[in-house]
Amino acid sequence: MMPDKRTTNRDVEILIAEDSPTQAEKLKHLLEKAGYTVTAVANGKLALEAAHDRRPALIISDIMMPEMDGFELCRHIKKDEKLKDILVILLTGLSDPGDIMKGLQCGADNFFTKPYDEDYLLSRVQYALLNSGLHDSDSIEMGIEVFFAGEKYHITSGRLQILNLLLSTYEAAVEKNSELIKAQDELRTLNEQLEQIVEERTAALVAEIAERKQVEEALRENEERFRTIFDSVNDAVFIHDIETGAILDVNRTMCDMYGYSREEAVQLDIQALSSGEVPYTQQDALEWNKKAAMGEAQVFEWMAKHKSGHLFWVEVSMKKAVIGLQERLLVVVRDIIERKQAEEELRKLNDELEQRVIERTAELEENNKDLESMVKAFTGREIRMIELKKQIAELEKDVGPDK
Repeated sequence: MMPDKRTTNRDVEILIAEDSPTQAEKLKHLLEKAGYTVTAVANGKLALEAAHDRRPALIISDIMMPEMDGFELCRHIKKDEKLKDILVILLTGLSDPGDIMKGLQCGADNFFTKPYDEDYLLSRVQYALLNSGLHDSDSIEMGIEVFFAGEKYHITSGRLQILNLLLSTYEAAVEKNSELIKAQDELRTLNEQLEQIVEERTAALVAEIAERKQVEEALRENEERFRTIFDSVNDAVFIHDIETGAILDVNRTMCDMYGYSREEAVQLDIQALSSGEVPYTQQDALEWNKKAAMGEAQVFEWMAKHKSGHLFWVEVSMKKAVIGLQERLLVVVRDIIERKQAEEELRKLNDELEQRVIERTAELEENNKDLESMVKAFTGREIRMIELKKQIAELEKDVGPDK
């Protein structure tokens, strides 16, 4: 039976030097899960002290750290006779090619790029540990000076270290290239999807714009129809703000009836269009407005005032209505001068008729009195005739035929 790798790795201690608690804990958890014994410290200085105390098989160090960076830590490890056999792997973003030269200069055994793939990191750790024996047998060290990017580097790394670093760099480059190709493929796919979305959205926008134009044209036509009907009504029509009572719009009949232009009318208040005498004041009008705004339709007569100042009677119908998706107060005003004149004529005729009835009644009463006198006189004569007839009859009876 093959031994459990995690049980085998338990004898291998790894030291982590990482100033980010989150990154340190993440790497520690990964390595412990693989069976390694792991210790983590916050910087290179603490890592050097821990290396003397614990003698780990491998140190994984971030490069950028306070107090002592990863390059300095590696340099101290490789110069120390007691520690130089400890493998050192540096974590780098490979954003600067000079990091590779500095890694060779300080004697690093390998590189990991950040962010790293977990499986790849574990495989490189295992590879470094398996090849640590080869490292021990590689006693020949190179001491050469290399010029790179305008700077001189003194390289003392062993041949295996250089090979491992170059392989790490190559693998990292291949990995980055693979990621780049994958990203390019994803980007191309996203671009194709985006183009499709743009085409669909463009088509939708074109349809939406066409629909909006149709709606706007329909609204314009509806507005024209509304204005035509609004202005053709024979009664004056006001549209008021339901809260303030302000005049928002009027029709042509209102302008003709009151003598104002539409522009002038929307600047007026009710007081300017009323007689101003109780019960035809601004306050009285606001009370009517309030009742109508509560949903109670109102109909009443009002003494209105023309721009010239002359007064005239109108009938006002007032109710709440929704106009242009807004609650408004719709007021219809009808000129009732002719009706008032007819009512006045009728009142005069009624007065005259009543007077004539009174006079005729008096005349009839007088005639009735005369008639009664005549009836009485006639009745008296009839009675006397009857009495005379009776007397004649009696005389004729007394005289008789014998006489």
